[in-house]
Amino acid sequence: MIKRLAYKLNRSIKNTDFYNVMSRMYYLYIDLDKLLKYGTTDMFDEISIETTSVCNRKCSYCPVSKYDRGQHFMEMELFKKVIDELKSIGYKGDIVHHFYAEPLLDKRLEKFLEYEKNKLPNSKVRIYTNGDFLTKKRFKSLVSAGVDSFYVTLHMEKENPGFMKFYNSLSNKNQSKIILRRLYPESLLSSRGGLVEVKHKEIKKFCGFPSHNVVIDVHGNFVLCCEDYFGKNKWGNVKKESIMEIWNKKRFRKLRRDTMKGKFELDICKHCTNKDI
Repeated sequence: MIKRLAYKLNRSIKNTDFYNVMSRMYYLYIDLDKLLKYGTTDMFDEISIETTSVCNRKCSYCPVSKYDRGQHFMEMELFKKVIDELKSIGYKGDIVHHFYAEPLLDKRLEKFLEYEKNKLPNSKVRIYTNGDFLTKKRFKSLVSAGVDSFYVTLHMEKENPGFMKFYNSLSNKNQSKIILRRLYPESLLSSRGGLVEVKHKEIKKFCGFPSHNVVIDVHGNFVLCCEDYFGKNKWGNVKKESIMEIWNKKRFRKLRRDTMKGKFELDICKHCTNKDI
């Protein structure tokens, strides 16, 4: 519930000072939740696993419109290794499937979801999608496979009337599983570490992404955060190391402490304008 509210408020708060206060409160809540679950606040509460690098859109405010990352799909064995490790550490946080791709373009998605939900029944599974391929049939199969909620971004520079027709046909119960956000080219957006031009260039006062969110790309790289489009800042690769081995590396732990204090040493962090709730 808290994350749903944060998602809706993320881009709507215009006052920078008020936003930072709200952001601090959000992370205090998340830290308390982690303390209760794991006995420590030094733990991630969300992991993003990219199973495909393919996207069908070229939105002007996304690096996909300018730079090609290729068409890749995560190996099933690698995916299972990640999930098995999460089970071994008693992970109870959220699992999301996105980075800079459209997850519904992976036809194996239901198989992935069934495996992770079986191994991690206490984790919430969220799908971030543009909704272009979310039909009634696919919605039903994804929910059956274990999806708890869908976060659908409506890209208004190229609308999809078909999605809204589908959405309006759903029952109230099923609609409650979908959180909508409309984006326009002029919306307050992230510069993606300097890759995209934005009108609003307020550099954030601190950042909680590395401390709370793990991002594993389609190749198994443990990258800095969701802003690192090219995955230039890698902390390791889960093909060769465990998630917790990477998480506990001294230099990564230092970076997490520093970014929460607003001390940005990496070039990508110095140019990032993304609000971090």
